[in-house]
Amino acid sequence: MGKKSKEPIVLFCPGCRTRLTIDRGTGAILLEERPRREGFRSLDEVAREAKEKRSQANVQLEKAMDEQRHHDEIMEKKFREAVKKAEETDEKPPRPFDFD
Repeated sequence: MGKKSKEPIVLFCPGCRTRLTIDRGTGAILLEERPRREGFRSLDEVAREAKEKRSQANVQLEKAMDEQRHHDEIMEKKFREAVKKAEETDEKPPRPFDFD
């Protein structure tokens, strides 16, 4: 058998440009090197981005609340239909222990 290499694995992420050094034996991250940001953003730019994110979050919240309201209405209608069907039929519901 050949010798196992003791050198760590080096990975490079093309998305965030981070370089990871990983131990072969344990799989632990030994070193994480992230590139430095070049330049700073203005306070106005950061405030504008925060305002946009807040408005997007409000839109998503309204959409989720609207879906929840409709979900409750649909479930209520389904329940009413099931009760109506149960009242119309003479069939007895199955008993759980009959399936054994």
